[in-house]
Formats: sequence, C-alpha cells, structure tokens
Amino acid sequence: MIFEPDIFSNKTPTWNRIDDKDINLFKDLSKQIPKLYVSEIAAVYYSGSFEINSNNYRIDSVDGNSILLKKWPLGTAKNSIEKIQRLINWLYDKSIPVPYSGSFVDKSFVLFFEGVLWSFNLFNNGNYYSGSNNELKSVAKVTGKLARTLFDLPSDLTPELGPLHLSDNDDFIINKMITERNNWVGYFGSKNASLINLHWKYILSTWKSLYEKDLICGPIVPCHFDMHPHNLIAKDGEIAAILDFDSCKKIPLGYSLAFNALKQCRQYLSLNKQITNYKEVRNIYLKNLISEIPLEEVSDFDFLNLSKVEVMRRICLIFRINLIDNNSKWNHVLPIQIAHLFESDKLFKN
Repeated sequence: MIFEPDIFSNKTPTWNRIDDKDINLFKDLSKQIPKLYVSEIAAVYYSGSFEINSNNYRIDSVDGNSILLKKWPLGTAKNSIEKIQRLINWLYDKSIPVPYSGSFVDKSFVLFFEGVLWSFNLFNNGNYYSGSNNELKSVAKVTGKLARTLFDLPSDLTPELGPLHLSDNDDFIINKMITERNNWVGYFGSKNASLINLHWKYILSTWKSLYEKDLICGPIVPCHFDMHPHNLIAKDGEIAAILDFDSCKKIPLGYSLAFNALKQCRQYLSLNKQITNYKEVRNIYLKNLISEIPLEEVSDFDFLNLSKVEVMRRICLIFRINLIDNNSKWNHVLPIQIAHLFESDKLFKN
C-alpha cells in the first residue's frame, strides 16, 4: 500500500495531437498571440494526463517555439488570472524556474475568445519529477527557494487566503462519517468503503489527535501548496519548471512545506523501490530544503503532523463532496490520500 506507484508515477508527459481539421479555432486564436511566440502553427496537442487540466494545449510553431495555452474554467475571474500570470513573471525575474507568462497582442495576459478566457506561458520541455539523478536534492532546494522568495511578494500580487486546516467544518464531516457508516458503500462504492472501514480507526484517531494539537505551523504567507510530481518539470537532474500557480494561496507555511516534502519524497521512493531507508531520504530532502529557508523555526517544524493535517484536509474534502454534494468524482484518489497517512509515518516519525 505505501510508496506504491500511483497516478503521479508516470514520468513522461502525455500529449495527444489534435487533427488538422480541428485546429481552426487555434489558428484564429493565434492571431491574438504575437509572432514572437507563435509565428505559424505546426501542430496542436491537448494534455492527456489525468492531473493536468484537460483544457491545457501545447502549440508548436514552425520555428521550433512552443507555448502552453490554457482555457480557464467558466466563472474564473479575469483579474485572478491576470494576477497569477503576473506573479509567475515576478518569480521568473527572481530566477525561480517557472514558465514565463506571455501577453497577447493587446498587451494583456488574458484573452476573452469564443466565450471563455485564455492565457499562455512558454512551454518547458522535460519529464515530470521522479527523484532520479540529482532531482531529490534539486526539488528540495527549489521548494525552499520558492517559499523564501514568496515572502517578498509585492502586496498587489498577494493571493487570496487558502483552505482552512483542522476546521470545525471538517470535524463535522468526520462525525457525519460516523453516523453514515452503514451507508458508506452507497457513497464510496464497495472497494473504497472496505478500504475506509479497514483503516477507519487509524483515520479517526489521526483526526482527533491533530484536531486537539497546538501545532507550530509557521506564518501565514503566500505558498504553493501542491508541488506534486506532475507540477514539476525536470531536465538533466534539475527542476526546470514549477507549474500550477492556481495553487499559490496564503496558508501557514508549515502545511505547505510538509505536504510538498511528503509528495516529493514518496515519488522518489515509489520509483526507486530498492531504497528502503526512508529516514535517509527524509534527511537528505530536509537538509536541502532548510538550506534555502532563513526562518529558524522551519528546522523545528513537526513535518509528521503538519503533512498529515493537509492530507486529512483532502480526505475530509472527499468525504464532504460525497456526503453533502453526492459527488463521487474524487473517490479514486481516496486510496492515495489514505496511503499518505502511513507514508508520512514512515518518512517523518522519529
């Protein structure tokens, strides 16, 4: 169950080519993109990866340049997208490996076209982070450097507050799970219901323990709290690009660092099965992470419990959308999140 390959274990990005007869929309849209980025379309691909927004498109130009074009979900505010794109370029100027945000011919970072909003970034070629070669050290340093750099983010680029942790609403959901125990199969399916039932005592005790703890979780600052393997592009043993700045929000620093550490270390271990010295992997990672963070308190963070807090928030979210919204779309990632609780024990428990 623990450190097994999961949906993030595929190291090679999947891109599916769009037939020439279906790229007229992109040809029309490309007229709004400066020739510097797309001189003439050679090919268009859509992302075939589960965890990447399926409305991401790679446009290859005949001159060899490529961009990543994003179609934003309906209801997304234009100013929110604009702020994300500007934040990315601010980080780019600070030498953080991010994909540079391009502007359209009207100098805006956001285009309203065919009833939806679009933005684009330069495309970074490479594979997803796997931990191979020097990637474990590189990802730890980049994660630390990004966190440190975001301390100085200008106020006009400050993101909104992120999700609450250890909330009363999540405590309500945990208790509702208890009252709905006889109906778990209907909500989660027999396989997931059996998995929850098998580990329910541990899940419940973990929640109760965390809910009652007074954890030192660090300052509430802008953080990228979802630096999972497929949000990290690696090349030649180094992290070449950090993706998905939709996940940059103001949250306690400790939750972000600990959860990112869990996801990045477990990826390394899941793809290098011969390595079973989990503590050594943790120590290598934390040494490199902390080397980039000036806050002394980070060295004292309880990565064991801080990572579990974010995992439990995600588990409670899945419980919530089932019990309240009758929505099962994220049930397939529930086994991954439950496994993370045990993986955190193996990595961070002294």
